[in-house]
Parts: sequence; C-alpha cells; structure tokens
Amino acid sequence: MQALKTVLPALTKVLGTSVHQAYERQRALTNAGLLKARPGRGPGSGVPATPKNLAQLLVALLVGDLRESSIERIKAVSGARAAAGICPFTQTHRFVDALSAIIENGKAKMDHWPLRISVSRDKPHAAVIWPINGDFPVDYTPTGKYVDIPESRLRLEATIGGGTLWEIHKLLFDVNGELL
Repeated sequence: MQALKTVLPALTKVLGTSVHQAYERQRALTNAGLLKARPGRGPGSGVPATPKNLAQLLVALLVGDLRESSIERIKAVSGARAAAGICPFTQTHRFVDALSAIIENGKAKMDHWPLRISVSRDKPHAAVIWPINGDFPVDYTPTGKYVDIPESRLRLEATIGGGTLWEIHKLLFDVNGELL
C-alpha cells in the first residue's frame, strides 16, 4: 500500500489545493496521533493511503486553516456522532467513519448522486447530505472540546461534492478495486 504522502499530488489536484497545505495537515495529524505512521524509512513506511486516513485528512482540510485550536476542532468534527445515532446510508456512527465508508465504497457514485459532505468552519456542525426528494442531511454533532471561532455574522462552510468524492475513490483504487 502506498504512503499517503505519495498520493498527495494527485489528491491536491482533485481538490484544487496545494500539496504543501495537505502535507502540513498530514504532519499535524500524525503528530497529534490522529494518523498512524508505519515505522521506518523509505518504501513501506509512513502513513498508509487508506480510506480512513484520507477521510481524516479531508476533515482537516474542511475544518480550515491550521492554528492553535485546529487539532481540537479536527478531533471534534472527526469524532462527531450522527444525531440520529447512525447514518442510514453508511451504517456508521462517527463523521470520519461515514466519510471513510463513502470513499471506500464509492457510494458517492453508486448509491445516491450527488451527495455532499459539509463542515461548518465557525460552528460545531458537520453533515452528510444525500439528495433524496430534496436534501436529506445526516447531521453530526461534535463531542469533546470544540473551540468556536468568535461570533461573526459571516458563516463559513466547506463542502466536498459527490463528484469530487467519486474522483477520490477512483484515485485510491485501481481498476480491479484493489487499494493502491
């Protein structure tokens, strides 16, 4: 399995962000224990490019700029629990697990098109939104320490659409469905 670092150039091209920005978050997540690196140097070491690790990195990118409170916010959003107890589409409880399942299973393309993932950058809220007869959001409520950005009338939300999630799924899997 490839290291996440080797997938970053292709991933950032899909997301329209910089490799530096993604790698900066990967390093911060690894230092915080949110990504597990394989020991050693060279091929076979580093953070593996798994759907779960990629989902964690996407949450970090969605939360926004890295600053002192960012890791706590990333932990809170990643661990956010589905308000209904379980996501009816992914059968998962936590936001990062739902995002991982969507990437791994290709649900963005196969089941409900076009879904989107949304994370508020100024309030403790995340959602998986499936358009079934209108928007059907599965809301997630962060638990633990979540530091709000000071009150503002400007509402910031980061969203990844189903088409982009489908491209990320294809990026991680080869034509045989095997993890790269």
